[in-house]
Amino acid sequence: MGNFWNLVLTINSVFLACACVFLVYSLGILAIDFDWKQFLLALTAVIVLIGTEMIFSALCH
Repeated sequence: MGNFWNLVLTINSVFLACACVFLVYSLGILAIDFDWKQFLLALTAVIVLIGTEMIFSALCH
């Protein structure tokens, strides 16, 4: 069962890296076009993925 949680943790880590890139992109769009909805979506995605990263790492060990 530990291998399953390691796989889920790896997939979540990839999603987290993509969400961080999206957050940086949306921060630039916020500065240029004042599109705060996209920034809020990216920030929410990063916060949710960080939370799931903590939960999955606890389940992995």
